[in-house]
Amino acid sequence: MRIYFAPCGIGLGHVGRSLEVAKYLKLKKPDCKILFSTYSDALIPLKTEGFRFVEAPKFEYWVWPDGTPDPWRTLKWLSGKILGVFLKQLKFEVKQVASFKPDIIFSDSRLSTTIVGWLLGKPVITMLNQFHVVAPGFVHYKILQTLSDIFSFTFLADGWGLSSKILIPDFPPPYSISTLNLRIPPSIKRKVIFVGPILPVKPENLPNPEILRKKFGFDGRPLIYVAVSGPKWERFWLGKKLLKYFSGFPEKYQIIVSLGSRENPNVWRRGNLTVYGWLKERFEILKACDLVVGKGGHTTLTQTLAYGKPMLLIPTPEQTEQIYNAKSAVKLGVAKVLDQRKLSKDLLLSKIEEIFNDKKYWKNAEKLRKIALNFDCLKTTTNLILSYSKK
Repeated sequence: MRIYFAPCGIGLGHVGRSLEVAKYLKLKKPDCKILFSTYSDALIPLKTEGFRFVEAPKFEYWVWPDGTPDPWRTLKWLSGKILGVFLKQLKFEVKQVASFKPDIIFSDSRLSTTIVGWLLGKPVITMLNQFHVVAPGFVHYKILQTLSDIFSFTFLADGWGLSSKILIPDFPPPYSISTLNLRIPPSIKRKVIFVGPILPVKPENLPNPEILRKKFGFDGRPLIYVAVSGPKWERFWLGKKLLKYFSGFPEKYQIIVSLGSRENPNVWRRGNLTVYGWLKERFEILKACDLVVGKGGHTTLTQTLAYGKPMLLIPTPEQTEQIYNAKSAVKLGVAKVLDQRKLSKDLLLSKIEEIFNDKKYWKNAEKLRKIALNFDCLKTTTNLILSYSKK
């Protein structure tokens, strides 16, 4: 069996979940042939994991140094180019799919690949967590948001509808984290399956938190796990700020920071602060910790809640997906939000103490952990992929 994986290359979330599916698939069917097509940030983990890949034409948007999207510079840059860029992606994907001759295509938020699969008569499984896409930076501009809505419910909806099946790696309604981005068109609802959070390591298969804390050299004080994720520019800016503010944090807390940099696996410890360039055992830390601090990316958020941990979220300004995810988490009573533009040591400490002083956050997160037990995203996704080898 031959499978063509095509995850979006912006950030590490899309390629991360595609990689987990590919690795699980290899366990189930070792002789299957896999080829990845992606670009930008996603290329590094593919090199690290040793999967064969081709570098696709990239699509990017302009950002300020702190990772905040700039809609006006993006529109100026894309003006007259967006159709050309998309056609270039289509041409590339047609060539690669025709050459590789896959039995099935797995597209993670890559519209060009979904369309190419349909054009070439290939079954396509699309994984995504956004039907209604408000482009980054458009959230505060009514005209731009209206244009984004029109684009989402015409071109995008029709494009995703070309998929054989659409998988959403999220909790089912009304507990979905991507609720505000999941306005699913009625015409394609029959193709949609909620498969739950992607969990390559399940919490029930790990030792208890006390054992894990001892393994990593932590004691019984509250343990805060800081997961810096997203595109490289976002990780760099926020990571630098958080290291500054968590240094000298009250001794009653223990802090572990992962900077999300696969290129830099170094570890250092200073007082109650431990810093990893890249944390391989992140699921063990996720089970051992009491609270997670993150940006609001979909994978990090859903996995954290599947482990029953509340969060302090710091979405990138104007990054609509993170902002909407954070709103959903707040509504579910599992998180508080801190505006990145107002980030300071005092405000960070204040928000964290507010969470620790209110047990409702753990109670609500535990409710979602129990819901997650009803799902096995990797098994469901892999079985669906393999079912096409029998058709």
